[in-house]
Amino acid sequence: MKAPPPPGCRIEEHTLIEPGVSIGANVTIRFGVALRTGTVIEDGVTIEANVSFSDPPPTQRDAGPTVLKRDSKIGAQ
Repeated sequence: MKAPPPPGCRIEEHTLIEPGVSIGANVTIRFGVALRTGTVIEDGVTIEANVSFSDPPPTQRDAGPTVLKRDSKIGAQ
């Protein structure tokens, strides 16, 4: 069973959120976004349509998770 989104979040259709993704409050995730395991999205982040996160290359696998910091925006508007 999928967990409900955090308070104030807007998650649009055709979005892939893999297990192990952390989503803060008041986050907007537009349609067609793909979030990989281990991605951390802090409060107030906006991810525009069709943004995809991929697995890191083998030489960077120990670099830690991908973190989108509080109130950041990624993608075209």
